[in-house]
Amino acid sequence: MTQSSDELPAGKRAPKLAGSPAAEPQHALATLILAQVNEAVVAVDDHSRVTYWGPGAERLYDLKAASIVGHRLGESHERTWLRPEDEQQAAAELARGGAWRGEVMDTLRSGEKRLIDTSLTVLRDATGEPIGRLEVNRDVTARKLADEERAARRTSEILAARCHDLREPLTPIVHGLSILDRAPGGSEQARRARAVIDRQVGNLTRLIEEILETTQIPAGKAEQGRTGPSGSAAPRAGRRVLIIEDNVDAAEGLRAFLELDDHMIEVAHDGPNGLAKARAFAPEIVLCDIGLPGMDGYGVAEAMRADAALRSVFLVALSGYTMPKDLAKARAAGFDQHLGKPPNLAKLNELLASAPPRKP
Repeated sequence: MTQSSDELPAGKRAPKLAGSPAAEPQHALATLILAQVNEAVVAVDDHSRVTYWGPGAERLYDLKAASIVGHRLGESHERTWLRPEDEQQAAAELARGGAWRGEVMDTLRSGEKRLIDTSLTVLRDATGEPIGRLEVNRDVTARKLADEERAARRTSEILAARCHDLREPLTPIVHGLSILDRAPGGSEQARRARAVIDRQVGNLTRLIEEILETTQIPAGKAEQGRTGPSGSAAPRAGRRVLIIEDNVDAAEGLRAFLELDDHMIEVAHDGPNGLAKARAFAPEIVLCDIGLPGMDGYGVAEAMRADAALRSVFLVALSGYTMPKDLAKARAAGFDQHLGKPPNLAKLNELLASAPPRKP
């Protein structure tokens, strides 16, 4: 290893862990004891230069003591705090009580990342003045992976059980649809069939939300964007709405629902066609799927925001992608709102009612 400008001058010994030159026997005993410890024990002075590098540190960081003692600790690995507040908390606790313990991410010189359980302790000399820091580092990467694997197996077991539950409402829904095909409109049979379908769709929605909650995936709820919906606003008739959705049945079902309130609807089934129809139709509101052929919904939103003729359109992402990272990506692309699939139609009506008029 190339000698750094901060390396200790030749002929000078690094400060000892005991903190006192007169403590040779105690220092030798401490060194012997530390050599038996499995954890990576490291000591640095108040300039972050390594003064002790135990056998456990040699194994964990794949670096011999002779190559790092006297050099800055940062030459052995790069440390990353898992949360921004951890660094401030560690500094505060070290200043207040002289110790801190938590998890950090260390990146080795090879590029390999290790999750580390670290204990930090302030080292002091005989007068009580700080002279450096002691670290006891334990690699918990394997434990973390094992925990994640157990959680994944548990989630799979829950999903398998829930899949059976999801099938139950489908039978009465299918029966109800068959009745509606044959029963006279407005008849008692048709009324009962519609009630059953509505009830069982509610059961399906509840089961899906329970699955999402169990697996810690956000349910399909409207996310408040730049202009949030106002409570229980009534539908505003006559809005110009473009639906961009590659599932033809879903698009046509949504078109039929919105046309009941006299909205003017156009439909496109891919990203490029959606942009072309937007330029020709001049919609006030665009309901756009994310997983589109040709150009995904993020690309559609970015293209509309970059187009002077379309940038004031009220954009609503209508998608099954509802993880936090998906919501953030939709915001960054230019969407005003995000509705998960299947959309809550009452919430959709609120969005249509509260969306601002398109600017000329």
